[in-house]
Amino acid sequence: MSYNTWPLMDGKLVPGDLLLLEPAWRNFFENPKTVQFIHRVGAYTIFAVALWHMIATRRRLPGTTHARRATLLFLIVVVQASIGIGTLLMHVPLHMALTHQAFALFLLGFAAAHWRGTKGAYPLPHEIALRG
Repeated sequence: MSYNTWPLMDGKLVPGDLLLLEPAWRNFFENPKTVQFIHRVGAYTIFAVALWHMIATRRRLPGTTHARRATLLFLIVVVQASIGIGTLLMHVPLHMALTHQAFALFLLGFAAAHWRGTKGAYPLPHEIALRG
């Protein structure tokens, strides 16, 4: 419920005092500023990777189911980011925070299904080769 601004955090792109606690590793679990900064950097990374994946897949495999799923995955990431930013700017109302958490599970499930879709169909039982 702190640092409720976006895109800046504490008035800066990279706020100070991220590694205030000793030993430094404690900051990643016990320093609210560091935890929120890591969450934001992770979100930006996921956004960028999903965008790159969508663009690359649409160029390499235009019109395919995989390209459509990559586009949908990016759109789900955009919705998740929007919910997260809205939650932050509204000072973390419980219903928004819970929506952000629930939608994260949906996003994870879709991402896993999308990845699984790249592997093709599961082999049928009579197609499995048994080794003796």
